[in-house]
Amino acid sequence: MREFWVLTKTLIKTSGQSFNDAKSKKLSTIALYALLAVCFLPMLYVLYDLFVYIFETVTLLHQQSAGLGLGFYLSSFVTFIFAMFMVPGIYYFSKDIQTLLYLPIKPHHILASKFSVMLAFEYLFSLLVILPMYVAYVQELGASIGFVVIGTICFLLLPIVPLLYASLIVILMMRFLPFAKNKDRFNMIFGTLGLLATLVVVYYFQYSSMNTLMSDTNFILGLLTGDSPLVNVFSAIFPTVAMMANALADQDFVQLGLFVVVIVVLMALFLVLGNRIYLKSAVNVSDSMSTGKKLSRASMRKQTVRKPAFFSYLKKELRLLIRNPIYFQNCVLISFLMPVLFFVPVLIGGEDMNFMETLADLRYFLDLAFTRYPNESYAFVILGGIGLGFFMSNTNMISATAISREGAHYDFMKYIPLSYMTQVAAKATSGIVISLAGGLLLVIPAIIGLQMPLLASALLLLTFILGDVYGNFLGVLVDLLHPKLVWEQEASAVKQNFTAAIMMLSGFAFGGIIIFLGIRVGLEHVLELAIALLVILLVTSPLLYQLVKKQTNRLFAKL
Repeated sequence: MREFWVLTKTLIKTSGQSFNDAKSKKLSTIALYALLAVCFLPMLYVLYDLFVYIFETVTLLHQQSAGLGLGFYLSSFVTFIFAMFMVPGIYYFSKDIQTLLYLPIKPHHILASKFSVMLAFEYLFSLLVILPMYVAYVQELGASIGFVVIGTICFLLLPIVPLLYASLIVILMMRFLPFAKNKDRFNMIFGTLGLLATLVVVYYFQYSSMNTLMSDTNFILGLLTGDSPLVNVFSAIFPTVAMMANALADQDFVQLGLFVVVIVVLMALFLVLGNRIYLKSAVNVSDSMSTGKKLSRASMRKQTVRKPAFFSYLKKELRLLIRNPIYFQNCVLISFLMPVLFFVPVLIGGEDMNFMETLADLRYFLDLAFTRYPNESYAFVILGGIGLGFFMSNTNMISATAISREGAHYDFMKYIPLSYMTQVAAKATSGIVISLAGGLLLVIPAIIGLQMPLLASALLLLTFILGDVYGNFLGVLVDLLHPKLVWEQEASAVKQNFTAAIMMLSGFAFGGIIIFLGIRVGLEHVLELAIALLVILLVTSPLLYQLVKKQTNRLFAKL
């Protein structure tokens, strides 16, 4: 037991440093968590409003436990989804795993400690659903001491079952599926399938029209009374949720005791099974893929042809972004998903939407705007192009993590015979290339579909390129000022990078600010606003390049 507590304490302590490197200050951590809290406030309010409606309805039907059950099902589903993405990295692909396997520690101690670390993180995800549900319940039905006690215990126990499910699935996959032992291949396949599944679910609800479903009385009554295929599926997957909901609604400590017994039994079975197969599944886990393909002489000559150093380094960066599953999913794929996220909902529409009629209306409006207000229309094109370029350049975080992705291997940049600025410029160019490719998939169909005038199309393309280049170099500058070079997994360099998160949010904020200013100044001054923004970017671009160059030399002089 002592080994478990010591190992758990150590893992939690090291995991708490994932958002920061050794040079980070506490102020950055506080600012990040405060920013995340503010971002989640709208979602918390929407869930609270939903649960208020649910508890108002279940009170009339005397089905309070059904309302609590819906919240518990939703929380369990969210926990399971996040756990499926977290378990492989924490159980198998973290850098500490090979060290832990050689220590005189039993496998079930390692499993239990890593399970505890994930459970601590899952409480945060669970809180996003449970907190608004509890607040809505107390507001509508009141609360007693028994509700507070049982509600707290339910919150602490709720994430355990879905986390056990995810852990068992991943452990069995790693043990019996050969491809799963390869980190890159596993992350590439699993991550891509997860993204595709998410898109399918989103587009299903888009096509089904969520408003129509929520206005269907039979659908709502089925959810609340349990007579619904959706509820039946969730109850079959998470049978303990009904016990928990009944225990909380009726304040029944007997039901709660039964639920605790089930949790203890499931946890014991998990540790016994893990003790038998975890060690065998954790050994021989590799970090990368290799095809084992032999190069022919012709291929060797083609590969070793002398090329300009800049383009060779750019090719290296693009290959790394595409071949590394973490970087591909979080940096490259997101650039090409943007056009899908914009166009597919419009193309498939909903039950009450006709795509061709909508497109015809947009063409008519655009033609009318360029006929009556040509200068103002071109001004909006300029603002839109710059805003889109800045948005695409920062959303993928390629340039904003250009130096951070080097991690402990930053010394490679120091000993190769290539100037620091050339390397940094190639890194920024890799971000420009990918964000341009993704953005053009959005811009070109819009130009063709809306039949934009030739001058407007040229302005849109040129200002989009300007905003994209400017945004990428700005992202590199921010990363040069505060690189995250200390991390254990590649995901930490992208997903848990404070400066990259700031740049990504700034891409959204910049677009919002442009829209706000365009509306604020009105048609009378929108042309002056567009020209002023264009001049500012053109004038400050050389200054930005010099700042990047100066900071590059300053950073590598310190390293």
